Amino acid sequence: MASPNHGSAGSDPRAAGPRWLRALDAFEHRWLWNVSTALMLAAAGIMLLEATARTLFSTSYHWAEEVVRYFVLWSIFLVFGLAPRRGHFIRTELVFERCPLWLRRTFNSASCLGGLLFSGVLVWAGWVQTLNLQRLGMMSETMDLPLWIVKISLLVGAVLLFVYFLYCSVLVFRGRDPYRSAHSENT
Repeated sequence: MASPNHGSAGSDPRAAGPRWLRALDAFEHRWLWNVSTALMLAAAGIMLLEATARTLFSTSYHWAEEVVRYFVLWSIFLVFGLAPRRGHFIRTELVFERCPLWLRRTFNSASCLGGLLFSGVLVWAGWVQTLNLQRLGMMSETMDLPLWIVKISLLVGAVLLFVYFLYCSVLVFRGRDPYRSAHSENT
């Protein structure tokens, strides 16, 4: 399966971080990226199967659209908090690098606070949504699958994103730049 390029272990200043972070990195690299990729590939395969069946045999599988929707949803939310940890986000380096150190730390602190707030709201919304769907006993459209099982992906992704911003906050508190990319995309 596809996984992000980590480069050498010495290139990432966070590689020598706490044990729990190294365990999380190993879990992400060995499991989450692969599961996410497999789900996306399965969704693409099911879409191809559905398109082929409609074109060649004039038939449609009633479950295909729903399964593809759920696979894509889980695939995205599984790596929701992992992509920024690998440096896959938008940052205006040209402006940021020209700022004085105190202003960069202020921006990083504000970014961490905003990220914690945003991901905290997502965790809360995912928790409320999951509990509500479980309490109501709602089922999926065609597969009669409990809807809370599908929608808990928001909660999982939000918790991973919250952990990311929590770690970034610790790095900012220690005077480090948590958003510096571990490796350049152009090398």
